[in-house]
This record gives sequence, C-alpha cells and structure tokens, in this order.
Amino acid sequence: MTELIEWLLDLENIRLGRDAPLLVKWGADVPGWMLLGFALAGLVWISLVYRRERAPLGRRITLAALRAATFA
Repeated sequence: MTELIEWLLDLENIRLGRDAPLLVKWGADVPGWMLLGFALAGLVWISLVYRRERAPLGRRITLAALRAATFA
C-alpha cells in the first residue's frame, strides 16, 4: 500500500529510511454517524438523478453504480 501511495503522490524519487517512514493520516476527526449521513445523502441524490433519466434500466443502474463508486 505504501508503494501505491508513493506513486500517487509522486514520491518515488524520495528516499525514505527506516527512521522516517511515510505516514499518511486523516487530519480531522469526523464522527462515524456524520460520514454515514453524507454517504446516505449521496446515494439518495444519485438515485434521484438517475430516476429521472430516460435511458434503459440497465444503463441507469450502471451509470449510478459508477457515480456511486466515484463518490465513495
């Protein structure tokens, strides 16, 4: 996982020794109930957007799943 983070942040050329490991940490403590609320609100919003779409059901489900994955 560390190698992926180094690649995503373009840190491949930085030499990290054992005394200075790479540490990525979320800076703010957000309560779990708040994250769950945002996730549910996002899923409701996505479902409402694609409910009005005039595409076949399979296409709407696929697009909604892609948007939900991007949202996540």
